[in-house]
Amino acid sequence: MAQASDVDLTPAARPRATTRADLRQWLSRVLVASPELVAAGVAGFCVGPMVLLLAGAFHPQLVIPLGPIGAGVAMWVCGLPAEPADRRTTVITGAAALVALAWFLYNVRYFAEDVYATRDPATYGIAGRWLMDNHSLKIGVQPDVFGSPKAARIESSGFHAVGPGTVNAQGNHLLPVLLALAGS
Repeated sequence: MAQASDVDLTPAARPRATTRADLRQWLSRVLVASPELVAAGVAGFCVGPMVLLLAGAFHPQLVIPLGPIGAGVAMWVCGLPAEPADRRTTVITGAAALVALAWFLYNVRYFAEDVYATRDPATYGIAGRWLMDNHSLKIGVQPDVFGSPKAARIESSGFHAVGPGTVNAQGNHLLPVLLALAGS
């Protein structure tokens, strides 16, 4: 009869990729997992900055070093698929990534043309630009610059008045945080 001390409970060491086929298989698993890894990495990168933003202490010098740590932890938790990726899945994932990159590069030039804050992209762009120079989402409306027309309300679907002369940007602040960090 075997006793508990006779059973080896240590996990088996994973063999390293030693041949080109092993390396190619590992790279295809990384490519196939890349949509989940990128999403997890971005979310992990932004957790710390968003918490600091909501606390009114958003400082790029503080959050930029914390971001890669959060991204690495989130991607490690996400992990790679255990099963090998077949060639068809790898090719389709790579093609989808190229289409997404091409669409991004085509549309990035139009961002500066969005001058009216009537839709989410403009709201996030304005909030991100504000965060480049400020440490809180409380945005001053600067009535001395824009004037104060009679019966006017400083409010829109993207911003909510939180006090006299102050609005707050709506929604999830992940994109404004990323825009502010990239702009910094």
